[in-house]
Amino acid sequence: MFGAADPLVNMVVSNARYNRSAADSMLGPGLGATSKTIDTGLAVVLGNSPNTNTQERKFVRNFYDVLLESSLNYLISKKLGPAAGPISKMTGAAITQLAGSGKVKEMVLSATAGPYKKPGRSMSGGRPTRKSSRPERPSR
Repeated sequence: MFGAADPLVNMVVSNARYNRSAADSMLGPGLGATSKTIDTGLAVVLGNSPNTNTQERKFVRNFYDVLLESSLNYLISKKLGPAAGPISKMTGAAITQLAGSGKVKEMVLSATAGPYKKPGRSMSGGRPTRKSSRPERPSR
């Protein structure tokens, strides 16, 4: 329908459908992820709720993905280099795998932005109940 611009139009439409920024797709994965991190940083400053830590956790997660994990991978590859022995290479690969694991990321998130809090829940836990309009039954 749009000729040579079809891929770009489809990208913008699909991003709008899934609430994603069109600029992220146009810039590519590296710059798009960086702009997403900047957006979440602005959301922490401008649109943060005092009741939850959702925005802080989003920012720390994006910061971890874009800067911390990639910097660690870069430093390990530079430090070990091509002349590293097999044990050093296996250790570097293990550290890289650990840095990318969900458990380590969750530990970093909880340590920096606090544990995940569900909005609208009390800290005592338990399932929220609805008050019934029926009168209580007398006990036997």
